[in-house]
Amino acid sequence: MSDLDDKLPGVYRSNRGARGGSVMGRRGVPPKKGQGINVGGVEWRELIIDSKQANERCFKSPMNPRSTDFLNEESLSDIIGGIRAAGENDYHAYAVEHNDGKLEVLAGLRRTTAVQMSPGAKLKLFVVKEEEIDQQTKRKLATTSDMYSEPSRFEWGLHIQKRIDQLVESGEEEPSLEQLAQYYGRTKTFVQQALRTIEIPEGLVKKVGHPDYLSKAVANFFKEKDFSEEYCEELIDDFEVPARENEQSLEAYKKLLTRVIKKHFSQEEPRQKEELSSVWNETKLKAGVRVARDAQNNLVLKISRDLLSSELEQALAEHLRKR
Repeated sequence: MSDLDDKLPGVYRSNRGARGGSVMGRRGVPPKKGQGINVGGVEWRELIIDSKQANERCFKSPMNPRSTDFLNEESLSDIIGGIRAAGENDYHAYAVEHNDGKLEVLAGLRRTTAVQMSPGAKLKLFVVKEEEIDQQTKRKLATTSDMYSEPSRFEWGLHIQKRIDQLVESGEEEPSLEQLAQYYGRTKTFVQQALRTIEIPEGLVKKVGHPDYLSKAVANFFKEKDFSEEYCEELIDDFEVPARENEQSLEAYKKLLTRVIKKHFSQEEPRQKEELSSVWNETKLKAGVRVARDAQNNLVLKISRDLLSSELEQALAEHLRKR
């Protein structure tokens, strides 16, 4: 857990990996009303505004990957009822207060939006002045802290692509997957999948409403009762699948499209055998020994425990483990 995660009240380590975190009251007691917090020597003061002011003053931080296009009463159903009943959000949002009075929401965009959609409700925030916080802390809070659910892969894809476009337009070289992964604190696979996810046909995105991970998006899409030929045609154009045959049932055709979509957005590109290297391809290995790739795509030699009988083979195995 990072230093920032340790210092923010109620932050806990989620199941999203070592860099993940969530600003919510999972542990500890939320600060008392009117009480601020001190993070790294910076005083975050509490600010409470009504929904009208929230609509006028709050805006999404450019560093926050969540898309506002998918924030509606349906996607906020897990929190909006409680906020309306209590008249305020339970856990604070985090924002930077600019000199013009605008509030740049770093974390808690869902809570902020729920209050904005609830006339009469109050929005509780922790705020700092823009000159009191550095860009690194802003980015950390905006990209790793979110309430209840993190942005979908689709939203991440839009956010990352926008970042790429901005860099290219400014005359910089297009960043590599490694550079993007390092910048966002994610894996290369995550970045690659997020960017591929935004290739989903617009009709599919609209049908789902709020795309989550691909398998869920596809499943939700094909549960729709009003599945139409229009969407079939759009998918045919984008994925080059055969048209529905006259005698083919709609259910069978849905299954075909599902397979095509899932195959198109599979997590890994198929590896070709020649990637392993001609040396290993041409060498006949002893039974119980095989060549494989690890999670970082490095070449590794795997030896069965049954073969580790001699001191020489044990020494070889130890040497390989240390490399």
